[in-house]
Amino acid sequence: MTHGISDGNFRRIQAVAVPLIDTLDTALERILTFYEKHNPPRSGTILPAATMPISGERVFDPYSPPDLMHTKMTAATFRRRALELPTWNALLDEVIRASRGDLGSFDALKKICLTNLVDGQKTDQGYRYLSDIRLSVQGQSANDAWRSVARLARHLGYQVQVSFVWYFKEAAAFPGESGSFCLDRREA
Repeated sequence: MTHGISDGNFRRIQAVAVPLIDTLDTALERILTFYEKHNPPRSGTILPAATMPISGERVFDPYSPPDLMHTKMTAATFRRRALELPTWNALLDEVIRASRGDLGSFDALKKICLTNLVDGQKTDQGYRYLSDIRLSVQGQSANDAWRSVARLARHLGYQVQVSFVWYFKEAAAFPGESGSFCLDRREA
């Protein structure tokens, strides 16, 4: 037994997992998400509001996105690597890190990035410091973070895949529904 899971079930989970990317938890999350999307909840079963399946995942145009207010990112892949804790701002940080390296200078990045950036450390006014690339990024709403990601990905030819769900809120664009974006370097 591994992690309290039979050896047979552990091998089945390994068959679904993305090698060198998934952890046991992310592989189980992928399996459960697939199950929940394809099976209605049993009577008396209560799922968290953000993951309750209402309809199938809708694929949206990444360059003409719907309103992402009241969404939660459920999965993100950048350059074929899954983000361990996917959030709009975590994805933005990863794309900025890659862009900074690929563009070679802060000035080149600042010219194409829609997000407020500061060369060096700044931690007030909603900025967070990315010490590995020595620049600070201002926190963004889901809408603004995605716009920045899409622009940088299009400009630099990055592959990005994102899945998300709208919370059950009246102000949400599609309450309870899930959606996705896919940016592929062939479209850039």
